[in-house]
Amino acid sequence: MERACWFLFLLLATCSEEQTSSLVVREAWVREPPGGHPIAAAYFLLENPTDEALVLVGAESPVVERVEIHLMSHKDGKMRMRQIQSLQIPAKGNLVLQPSGLHLMLIGMEQAPKAGESIELTLRFADGQNKKVLAAVRRGSYAD
Repeated sequence: MERACWFLFLLLATCSEEQTSSLVVREAWVREPPGGHPIAAAYFLLENPTDEALVLVGAESPVVERVEIHLMSHKDGKMRMRQIQSLQIPAKGNLVLQPSGLHLMLIGMEQAPKAGESIELTLRFADGQNKKVLAAVRRGSYAD
Protein backbone atom coordinates (compact mmCIF):
# COMPACT_ATOMS: atom_id res chain seq x y z
CA MET A 1 0.00 0.00 0.00
CA GLU A 2 2.82 2.40 0.89
CA ARG A 3 4.43 1.76 -2.51
CA ALA A 4 1.16 2.55 -4.28
CA CYS A 5 0.88 5.83 -2.36
CA TRP A 6 4.43 6.83 -3.34
CA PHE A 7 3.72 5.96 -6.98
CA LEU A 8 0.54 8.07 -6.93
CA PHE A 9 2.41 10.96 -5.29
CA LEU A 10 5.16 10.85 -7.96
CA LEU A 11 2.58 10.62 -10.73
CA LEU A 12 0.70 13.66 -9.44
CA ALA A 13 3.92 15.63 -8.96
CA THR A 14 4.92 14.88 -12.54
CA CYS A 15 1.51 15.91 -13.86
CA SER A 16 1.52 19.20 -11.96
CA GLU A 17 5.05 19.96 -13.23
CA GLU A 18 3.87 19.44 -16.80
CA GLN A 19 0.99 21.87 -16.27
CA THR A 20 3.20 24.70 -15.00
CA SER A 21 4.44 25.35 -18.51
CA SER A 22 1.57 26.29 -20.80
CA LEU A 23 3.87 27.21 -23.69
CA VAL A 24 3.46 24.90 -26.69
CA VAL A 25 6.38 24.07 -28.98
CA ARG A 26 5.54 22.65 -32.41
CA GLU A 27 7.50 21.36 -35.39
CA ALA A 28 10.91 21.50 -33.70
CA TRP A 29 13.74 20.53 -36.02
CA VAL A 30 17.48 20.93 -36.47
CA ARG A 31 19.11 21.23 -39.86
CA GLU A 32 21.70 18.52 -40.52
CA PRO A 33 24.96 20.46 -40.87
CA PRO A 34 26.74 19.99 -44.18
CA GLY A 35 30.07 18.18 -44.16
CA GLY A 36 29.88 17.22 -40.48
CA HIS A 37 30.31 20.85 -39.38
CA PRO A 38 30.07 21.33 -35.55
CA ILE A 39 27.41 24.07 -35.82
CA ALA A 40 23.70 23.62 -36.62
CA ALA A 41 20.51 25.68 -36.52
CA ALA A 42 17.27 24.83 -34.69
CA TYR A 43 13.78 25.98 -35.67
CA PHE A 44 10.28 25.67 -34.20
CA LEU A 45 6.98 27.39 -33.53
CA LEU A 46 6.29 28.79 -30.04
CA GLU A 47 2.65 29.25 -29.02
CA ASN A 48 1.77 31.23 -25.90
CA PRO A 49 -1.89 30.67 -24.88
CA THR A 50 -1.53 32.73 -21.67
CA ASP A 51 -2.51 36.33 -20.92
CA GLU A 52 1.13 37.27 -20.25
CA ALA A 53 4.00 37.63 -22.71
CA LEU A 54 6.81 35.10 -22.28
CA VAL A 55 10.47 35.93 -22.86
CA LEU A 56 12.90 33.30 -24.14
CA VAL A 57 16.32 34.18 -22.69
CA GLY A 58 18.37 31.17 -23.68
CA ALA A 59 18.62 27.48 -24.31
CA GLU A 60 20.95 24.58 -23.67
CA SER A 61 21.54 21.06 -24.87
CA PRO A 62 23.67 18.22 -23.54
CA VAL A 63 25.24 17.71 -26.99
CA VAL A 64 26.58 21.24 -27.60
CA GLU A 65 28.94 23.68 -25.88
CA ARG A 66 26.47 26.55 -26.15
CA VAL A 67 23.22 27.69 -27.73
CA GLU A 68 22.70 31.25 -28.98
CA ILE A 69 19.59 33.07 -30.18
CA HIS A 70 20.20 34.55 -33.63
CA LEU A 71 18.41 36.80 -36.10
CA MET A 72 19.05 36.82 -39.85
CA SER A 73 18.20 40.01 -41.69
CA HIS A 74 18.56 41.32 -45.21
CA LYS A 75 20.35 44.68 -45.43
CA ASP A 76 22.12 46.40 -48.30
CA GLY A 77 21.65 43.34 -50.50
CA LYS A 78 23.32 41.00 -47.99
CA MET A 79 22.08 38.53 -45.43
CA ARG A 80 23.44 39.27 -41.97
CA MET A 81 23.24 37.20 -38.81
CA ARG A 82 23.58 38.60 -35.32
CA GLN A 83 23.14 37.24 -31.82
CA ILE A 84 20.29 38.64 -29.75
CA GLN A 85 19.69 38.26 -26.01
CA SER A 86 16.00 37.35 -25.87
CA LEU A 87 12.78 36.79 -27.79
CA GLN A 88 9.31 37.81 -26.70
CA ILE A 89 6.37 35.50 -27.36
CA PRO A 90 3.28 37.72 -27.14
CA ALA A 91 0.32 36.90 -24.91
CA LYS A 92 -2.22 34.77 -26.82
CA GLY A 93 0.25 34.77 -29.73
CA ASN A 94 3.06 32.86 -31.34
CA LEU A 95 6.57 33.27 -32.64
CA VAL A 96 8.18 31.33 -35.48
CA LEU A 97 11.86 30.43 -35.57
CA GLN A 98 12.63 29.59 -39.20
CA PRO A 99 15.38 29.58 -41.84
CA SER A 100 16.46 33.08 -42.89
CA GLY A 101 14.90 34.55 -39.72
CA LEU A 102 14.98 33.90 -35.99
CA HIS A 103 16.66 30.64 -34.97
CA LEU A 104 18.85 28.98 -32.36
CA MET A 105 22.48 28.29 -33.20
CA LEU A 106 23.84 25.08 -31.69
CA ILE A 107 27.57 25.66 -31.38
CA GLY A 108 30.39 23.27 -30.50
CA MET A 109 29.01 19.82 -31.20
CA GLU A 110 31.37 16.93 -30.54
CA GLN A 111 29.65 14.99 -33.29
CA ALA A 112 27.51 16.48 -36.07
CA PRO A 113 23.93 15.17 -35.94
CA LYS A 114 22.57 13.12 -38.83
CA ALA A 115 19.10 13.18 -40.37
CA GLY A 116 16.80 10.83 -38.47
CA GLU A 117 18.37 11.55 -35.07
CA SER A 118 16.94 13.88 -32.40
CA ILE A 119 18.47 16.57 -30.22
CA GLU A 120 17.16 17.53 -26.80
CA LEU A 121 16.92 21.25 -26.11
CA THR A 122 15.94 22.99 -22.90
CA LEU A 123 14.44 26.43 -23.51
CA ARG A 124 14.94 28.92 -20.66
CA PHE A 125 12.50 31.76 -19.94
CA ALA A 126 12.83 35.03 -18.00
CA ASP A 127 10.24 33.90 -15.43
CA GLY A 128 12.42 30.91 -14.46
CA GLN A 129 10.47 28.29 -16.37
CA ASN A 130 12.19 25.74 -18.58
CA LYS A 131 10.70 23.77 -21.44
CA LYS A 132 12.27 20.58 -22.78
CA VAL A 133 11.98 20.04 -26.52
CA LEU A 134 12.99 17.11 -28.69
CA ALA A 135 13.98 18.37 -32.14
CA ALA A 136 14.23 16.00 -35.10
CA VAL A 137 17.34 16.33 -37.24
CA ARG A 138 16.57 16.57 -40.94
CA ARG A 139 18.16 17.61 -44.18
CA GLY A 140 17.23 20.97 -45.58
CA SER A 141 18.55 23.74 -47.72
CA TYR A 142 19.03 27.23 -46.37
CA ALA A 143 15.98 28.32 -48.33
CA ASP A 144 13.68 25.91 -46.45
